[in-house]
Amino acid sequence: MNRLKAYRALKNLSQAEVAKALGIAKSTYCNKELGNRKFTLGEVEKLSELLGYSVEEIFFKKDVLK
Repeated sequence: MNRLKAYRALKNLSQAEVAKALGIAKSTYCNKELGNRKFTLGEVEKLSELLGYSVEEIFFKKDVLK
C-alpha cells in the first residue's frame, strides 16, 4: 500500500471523493495514486489541505503517521 492511499484511508475518503475535490476524473486520480501519472503542484497543495498532512508527510516520509 502506498503512502497516499494510506493517508486517504485514514481520512475514510474514497478515490472518487478525492478526485472530485481535486477537480479531476476518478480514473485520472487512480493513475496518479498508483504513480502512473504525476500530480500538479496545485493538486499536491489541495491533497495536503484535504488530508490534513504536509506535502512532505504524504509524499516523502517513510512511515505513515496516524
